[in-house]
Amino acid sequence: MLRLRSHFICPPHIHVWNCFATCHFCYKLPLMEERLIALETKISYQDHLIQELNDVVTRQQGQIDQLEAEMKRIRDHLKGTTESQLARPDEEIPPPHY
Repeated sequence: MLRLRSHFICPPHIHVWNCFATCHFCYKLPLMEERLIALETKISYQDHLIQELNDVVTRQQGQIDQLEAEMKRIRDHLKGTTESQLARPDEEIPPPHY
């Protein structure tokens, strides 16, 4: 083993018996592996959550499109109704009391 800065560090290719007890590098490996697993778990959860949110946004956009189409139909229907029932202001006959 090499001794650097008061810590024992095993070169990556050489490990001695029970080096986890004395080697700073080998002692940190299990901790780094646990952190890596925790990060992978978080990423997996976030990927799933992003997919769920994307599904919700897609469904809501479909609903918005349907509502906009319905509003357009209602607006067009009201325009048609209003134009056919009311005369233009210059075509209106004054009421009888004038």
